[in-house]
Amino acid sequence: MVNTILTIREIRKTDIKYIYEKLVNNLDLTEQELLALLKLAVVFINENDIDTKKLGYRILLIYANRYKDYRPLFDISINEGFFPISKYIESTIYANNNRESFMNSITSAYMENFRKDKVYLTLQQSNLYTFLEDNKESTISIVAPTSYGKSEVIVDTFKNNLNLNICVIVPSKALLEQTKNRLLNAKIKEKLKIVTYPEMYKESDKNIFAVLTQERLLRLLKKNKDLSFDIVFIDEAHNILNNDDRNMLLASTIIFLNKRNEYTKLRFLSPFLMDSNNLKLAYTNYQVQEYKVTEYIKSEKLYLVDFRKGKEKNLRLYDQFLDQFLELDNYKYSNEIDFITKNSLSKNIIYFNRPIDIEKFTNELINILPVVNSPKIDKVCEELKKHLHREYYLIDAIKHGVIYHHGSIPIYIRLYIEYLFKNESSIKYVITSSTLLEGVNIPAETLFILNNKKGRGNLKPSHLRNLIGRVSRFSEVFSSDAKDLELLEPKIYLVGCKYYQSNANIENFVRNSMKIDISIEDDTENTLLENTSIDDINLKDRMKAENFIVNFEPDIINNSNIKIAETEIGKLCFENNVVEIDILQKEQAMNQIVQDYKNRLIMIDSSNSILKAISDTFVDFLKDDKNNNLKRLQNEKARLFYARFLDWKVESKSYNEMINSFLYYWKFLDENNKETLVYVDSKWGEEIRGGYVPLWVDIKNKNFKQRVNLAIVRINDEQEFLDNVLFKFIDILYELEIIEKTFYYKIKYGTDDLRKIILMKNGVSYSLSHLLIDNYLQYLDISIENEFFNISGKVIDTMHSNDENEIMMFEVKQHVQI
Repeated sequence: MVNTILTIREIRKTDIKYIYEKLVNNLDLTEQELLALLKLAVVFINENDIDTKKLGYRILLIYANRYKDYRPLFDISINEGFFPISKYIESTIYANNNRESFMNSITSAYMENFRKDKVYLTLQQSNLYTFLEDNKESTISIVAPTSYGKSEVIVDTFKNNLNLNICVIVPSKALLEQTKNRLLNAKIKEKLKIVTYPEMYKESDKNIFAVLTQERLLRLLKKNKDLSFDIVFIDEAHNILNNDDRNMLLASTIIFLNKRNEYTKLRFLSPFLMDSNNLKLAYTNYQVQEYKVTEYIKSEKLYLVDFRKGKEKNLRLYDQFLDQFLELDNYKYSNEIDFITKNSLSKNIIYFNRPIDIEKFTNELINILPVVNSPKIDKVCEELKKHLHREYYLIDAIKHGVIYHHGSIPIYIRLYIEYLFKNESSIKYVITSSTLLEGVNIPAETLFILNNKKGRGNLKPSHLRNLIGRVSRFSEVFSSDAKDLELLEPKIYLVGCKYYQSNANIENFVRNSMKIDISIEDDTENTLLENTSIDDINLKDRMKAENFIVNFEPDIINNSNIKIAETEIGKLCFENNVVEIDILQKEQAMNQIVQDYKNRLIMIDSSNSILKAISDTFVDFLKDDKNNNLKRLQNEKARLFYARFLDWKVESKSYNEMINSFLYYWKFLDENNKETLVYVDSKWGEEIRGGYVPLWVDIKNKNFKQRVNLAIVRINDEQEFLDNVLFKFIDILYELEIIEKTFYYKIKYGTDDLRKIILMKNGVSYSLSHLLIDNYLQYLDISIENEFFNISGKVIDTMHSNDENEIMMFEVKQHVQI
């Protein structure tokens, strides 16, 4: 007799779906129907088809939460190794039910085998540690949902290897801070130094623990030619499949690390990856051992409602197992805000693509929300007024229990409001962009998706699933104060509205992303991946990557046709990852300009002259790319604008002072009939000028409050441009010895005080560095020679007594090791 496998596709053809549909649709079921469903669930769980097993579990989970009968779920959780669920049921739901028996005692004792510290692990979480031990000398990938213990793996690795060189590569500054703080809070050892900037590492250090973005890691490797690592974690490793400049750089840095130490053990971490063999890079010798978690513990419910013109406003549920849209109640909501407020829980994520939409929606939402009554919130708002501006939109949002989160918020403010959302019950909503996709962990019970884009394209299935994974994290579901196991059925709402494109097909989007048995493959685009096919279309990208690799780290690629930079400026351009210029073609011309400066004994010591030097030496040789913001520096007005920014840094201008300077200038333009179109990039653009993309805003159409908020995001974005783009050209000119040293320190750090510079090199913000040195020096132990510092925990009490800014207090706590 042939054993047939019962698949989801076959189940869809049967009448079973009708009683299942009643269960998920919250319709009344007879006892006979319930009994039939439970029997079917057990049959499904014992099938070999993984999707059929998931359906069986989903039935039991929904049944348990709806009828408050957790016995079937308890038994299946024991059998399937879902011990956090079974222990939660035993200790919380049935704690007073006197179900004590010999078998129950045996079961309870058995679950203790899966306890790690205060947490109960699933079977596959427990097996992960066995896998790590068995493969501790190998390169591995861990593919597991958010909150499955990948962070604990990082901490344990640091704890158990105190003498090794270990690095964690992260994709964003926010995740860098989160990872660093998790390591510091783990109390791995006294006076733990976590390198988060290249300047923090000294050759005299016995070993190095680092958490870095790929750009910072490249600079570290450039400054320390003999530095190598024993263990390297690549967080959010699926990003390396992409072919953008940042992930080409990530691939290159891994190739460099492998060349410097062929025994480097790589640890790829990702919440979503179909085949870990796709992580294998050209010019490396490693093989990837994969550990993939297949446990299905959270079973999200996907809802659709569409408020766009011509669409029905009925709420529907998309069942990913039936692949059907089920009509729910006929309650009519007036618009997306009415819908969100009526369906929100205590912590909610609202997703958008563009920051401009985030701020517009926030202002609409808070108009109908009550003001929060909280002294803590009142204090936070007052300090934001002093630190930034009284008219900052974020202040109004926080007053109404809302924060918003996007890349144009100053990083230290972003970190603080993440903390606020986690720890203040009165903050109910976080309205965010794809910054949340890059590993930032915040508690949330519900997700509202008001736009299905990421950048210029749609959210990919992996993006959407990753986003959904941010809701109902295990650490929240199984915490002692969790409400119930309904958090394992997180509600995900796709809300069609004016923020979607008018022709966006939300039904197809959710079906193509979430259908349980849909076939999804990794999209390998990065030309440095072994599994990427090289053709006429992407050959140029591969050649560009190989040019960079050979000129940064010789002897990796054996190809005599690849040219090597001949001039010092050419070599420095490669070492600083200058991708905007065809270096080999332009290096002689650039070198001639530098030699002219040297021959005339010119030492650059002013902001205007350094912008002119960048324009002459680099900007005039940029590739023909209309989207390159550096091209703006060919315009004298643009150079004056950035020179003013550098002067503000030299003069130690506060954020508030910079905002007021913008406001004064814009007021002058408006009142004197000058050109009022201001460049703001595509994130904030409303007007089109000589192209197809809105990159401009007309200031004369903005009121005072709108101008304030535009100034805040402009200052942040331009500072990011200075730090991430412009400063690599300044660094090159400094290394070529045509920038005066004191001036260089002032434009890079805003001071030539070595004590403040050491703090900033070690990750302390500009504002806090000045505050600590100027007012709390007695609490600091600074080594000028080793460029390292320690802050006494006593500084916190003193700062409290002095009623210092809450945001500064928050940052200090991130640097104090108690």
